[in-house]
Amino acid sequence: MKKIILFAVTAVVFLSCSNNNNTDVQSAQPGEMAPPLIGYTVVNTYPHDTGFYTEGLEFHEGHLFESSGAGSPEEDGAKPYPSAFGIEDLKSGKVDRKVTLDNSVYFGEGITIMNGKIYQLTWQSHKGYVYDAKTYKKIHEFTYPGEGWALTHDSTRLIMSDGSSN
Repeated sequence: MKKIILFAVTAVVFLSCSNNNNTDVQSAQPGEMAPPLIGYTVVNTYPHDTGFYTEGLEFHEGHLFESSGAGSPEEDGAKPYPSAFGIEDLKSGKVDRKVTLDNSVYFGEGITIMNGKIYQLTWQSHKGYVYDAKTYKKIHEFTYPGEGWALTHDSTRLIMSDGSSN
């Protein structure tokens, strides 16, 4: 069942990224430039740990970091997904967990790594965490309004999405 769901999700993602000109895509208004189409090339594929519910991915110093949100797989008897983050082994797809949150309280969301620190959001708990990027020890907690979804940075500032257009 997991393979069917993974195949369906992958197919939807690839079909939505196609370069065909659908009629439901709005054209630029007179005097406006249409955004350029950006193509893509798949250069490799990697296995994935299906025990993780991916919420964030970031490459840092040659490693792929992945964060996961809590939840329960639909299949009976499957282990719940952890609210955690760690480094993914690209050969096996398994994640070496570095930090795990309490699933009964937190749903882990996006992560980003900046200036020697890892920043992690939670979904509806209004709480974020800062960890040392070498030791993974928590060094700070912070709060924010709204829901935490995605997190990135521009080398000087954190940039957070709350799932809206903001």
